[in-house]
Amino acid sequence: ERLCIKGLVTKVNRKLAMAVCLMIAYKFNETPFAALYSKTLNLLFAYFDQEWDLTKKQIFDAEFGVYVHLGFSLHISYTHIFCVYTRLLKLVHDTSKHYLGDEMQETYIQDIIDLESNYARDREAELLQR
Repeated sequence: ERLCIKGLVTKVNRKLAMAVCLMIAYKFNETPFAALYSKTLNLLFAYFDQEWDLTKKQIFDAEFGVYVHLGFSLHISYTHIFCVYTRLLKLVHDTSKHYLGDEMQETYIQDIIDLESNYARDREAELLQR
């Protein structure tokens, strides 16, 4: 999404951008020592090659450029995630409670409360240090 907002994804490079972002997301979120890590990564490359006609070399060559355009920052704030989440819910005409279900909605609300509390505590500590 951040690459799209910056206007870097075009009709010509959209498949390559998606492949690189998917690979980076997989590498970022999965443990490289997990039993299926390499196998799954190779299945992704096979899919990219067969369906999108993208080679491993093309994907690896573009990977560093994506990191640069993301400012080497793969973490995004929960507020941004919340904005994207609510926008997607509006697109599908659904509510958070209906989409998540009762139990998951409670967990979601508690997570938001915890994040807000941690943010306020960290902000206060930062101000006290000044």
